[in-house]
Amino acid sequence: GLTVVPGTSISDTAGNLLNSATVSGTNESYNLDTTSATVTGVTSTLADGSYKAAQSVPVTVTFTEPVTVVTTGGTPQLTLTTGSSATTPVNYTSGSGTTVLTFTYTVGANDTSADLDYAATTSLGLNGGTIKDAAGNDATLTLASDPSALRLTLSKV
Repeated sequence: GLTVVPGTSISDTAGNLLNSATVSGTNESYNLDTTSATVTGVTSTLADGSYKAAQSVPVTVTFTEPVTVVTTGGTPQLTLTTGSSATTPVNYTSGSGTTVLTFTYTVGANDTSADLDYAATTSLGLNGGTIKDAAGNDATLTLASDPSALRLTLSKV
């Protein structure tokens, strides 16, 4: 027969150990989650419009499944375009355990942009933190190549 010792014998590609096993007769099946959470969209809860210096702009990143954020080693960041050639890293602020993470951007005095977008498909970074799904798989952080869903106007004071 087959002997399975939960927690020591079987793991998935993310290194998650099988924590429980149920034997029912001679046929057994085990499911390991090897699918990472992926980004489905980036937007803001604010309407498109003009925003002044010192205003907080919540930018949300939605994943395909709930994710947990750990900030012990650093805080994940989303890099936004905040001027003609300027970019600004924006820190994660809330949403761990859900499908929607919030990054809060504070408009700077010299920030002007006709369309506030993320800077590149690689703009979501861990910065020493972690973003993982419930099974412990690292989330895939690649953003869509067209950031048009996030279009807010920044005005200089």
